[in-house]
Amino acid sequence: MGLLISTLTINACGIALRNFALGFGVDLLIAFLLIPITIAFLVRGGPFLEFIPLFVAPLWILIRNSSAQLHKIFRDQIVYRRKSEIIADQFDFAINNMSHGVCMVSPDEKVIIANAALAEFFGLPRERKIVGVAFDALLRLSVKRGAISAARRDLLLRDVRARAGAASERRLQIETTTGQSYEVTINRNANDTAVLVIQNITEKRNAERIIDDMARFDGVTRLHNRRSFEAALSLALGNRNAGDGGDVAVYFMDLDGFKHVNDTLGHKSGDRLLAIAAARLRGLARPEDFVARWGGDEFVLMRPNSHSNEDLGRFAATMIAELSQPCVVNGSEVVVGASIGIAIAEDESATAEFILQQADMALYTAKREGRGHYRIFEDAMNSSAQARRLLELDLHAAVAASGFELNFQPIVDLKSERVVSFEALARWNHTTRGYVSPAIFVPVLEDLNLMNTFGAWVLESACREAACWPEDVRISVNVSAKQLESETLFNVVQRALNSSGLAPNRLELEITETALLSGDEVAGETLERLHGIGVRIALDDFGTGYSSLSHLIRFPLDKVKIDQSFTRLLGREDRAAVLVENVARLSQQLGMCVNVEGVETREQLELVRKIGAIGECQGYWFGKPMSAEQARAKYFSQGRHRAA
Repeated sequence: MGLLISTLTINACGIALRNFALGFGVDLLIAFLLIPITIAFLVRGGPFLEFIPLFVAPLWILIRNSSAQLHKIFRDQIVYRRKSEIIADQFDFAINNMSHGVCMVSPDEKVIIANAALAEFFGLPRERKIVGVAFDALLRLSVKRGAISAARRDLLLRDVRARAGAASERRLQIETTTGQSYEVTINRNANDTAVLVIQNITEKRNAERIIDDMARFDGVTRLHNRRSFEAALSLALGNRNAGDGGDVAVYFMDLDGFKHVNDTLGHKSGDRLLAIAAARLRGLARPEDFVARWGGDEFVLMRPNSHSNEDLGRFAATMIAELSQPCVVNGSEVVVGASIGIAIAEDESATAEFILQQADMALYTAKREGRGHYRIFEDAMNSSAQARRLLELDLHAAVAASGFELNFQPIVDLKSERVVSFEALARWNHTTRGYVSPAIFVPVLEDLNLMNTFGAWVLESACREAACWPEDVRISVNVSAKQLESETLFNVVQRALNSSGLAPNRLELEITETALLSGDEVAGETLERLHGIGVRIALDDFGTGYSSLSHLIRFPLDKVKIDQSFTRLLGREDRAAVLVENVARLSQQLGMCVNVEGVETREQLELVRKIGAIGECQGYWFGKPMSAEQARAKYFSQGRHRAA
């Protein structure tokens, strides 16, 4: 009985010892088992004693080694399991904190691996466990929740089910019903296990759309831009040549007076005016028309299936009338006009560039004829444009070679009729054209951005000539708006004075009111600096353009020149005399000399004398513009300089 209890106890303990293969416990268990047997053999005696070392020792070694090996296996398994659990936790943490959605789908279309971002893509809570769910059931649930559309579900399921027979990759872009954009990459191995990587590309797509929008649309008016218009025109011309459309008309328009608004009210107001003009054009356009901002204050409109010239002209007149309507910009009422050039694509070989060039020629003609008009392109305009191009080339050469000359018109003191100054007037004697009027070549110089170079030559030449005159005779030089806008005018004047040796108080710069408006802030600073070194400043053509009495106060003026258009009205229009008299007295009270231009008859001279407060006069009555040699011979040869 005791032996039975002992055996059961040892075997019961041995269960744990064997299972865990503890070295000391196994040794103890073997000892408990083999020692009683050994004692029994010893008690029994006889031949059994010889079997003790042959039986007990090998059995002991066998059990001991087996238990040690088993213990190692248990220990390795435990370590492996612990490492696996750590790796699994790390993988779970990593995959669920990825910004991309990740999913592995088995060949039987069950979800094997999925993370939280994937759950969001399907419109499910991040904590929702979807491992083990059938992939098509997951897609149906997503459609039911409104995350993706049924069409997108079918595309995704089709690509997941596609069997390539080898490793392959597919890409699919999906937009959810919430406006999110995703790129789904599907990789499949040879065993048809699919791995889906879902990346949220909403920000990227939005950025691409913004860039695309900037590339195709104008930021100020929200109209299509020049690049988009050229592409649309080329497409329309291609369709027309293929027989898919009728004639195509292009309207090229320019806002008249926009620069004045931009300069006086600021660029923000100018942008607002452009937006208003764009809205008006958009309201007049048909659905099939294409409206764009060309650049600056220029707009273009393409109208397919155009009709007769009367229809084109009628629509152009409607646009001009609409764009000329007053509007309020930042609290100020603004009125601008519009000029339009029209070209029609009738020739099948016509390109977009060619049609636009024709429309631009027509616009130039419309503006030259007085603005606020429209013109349809005619072949004669091409000849005019070529003549303009030749004129531009000749002017480039003339400016480079200083191929101009100066004439000088006397300015006299009204009381003594003594010459006190000369106005320098540029003339261009072309070898084949003859004398070209400044009214023709000066605007072209401005368009070519050559006014600063030309103006510098006029200043230097005039100062050099005036340095040879008596010291009490001044030289008066016109300064354009382009020159006044330039920050280099002060340096140009100073260089002309230094190189000629002319005293600054003998130089008088004539500035028009339009020039003051064009560069108000820069003009004020430049004029103050010039006046500070002694240069006299005259306000030319007063009473024309955008006249404002505030100019008499805001700028450092020494003289006001009343335009000749008022002189012609003296004796015929009482209000002209009243206006001239009041301006003259006001200017005199402000310490400025008054010059009346355009005196051509004795009657006009006497009327000017009666007004009083007039200090100086000039006009054909006193002398026409003449060369420098003629002026010296006529007025300075006797040492006296009285007017004829």
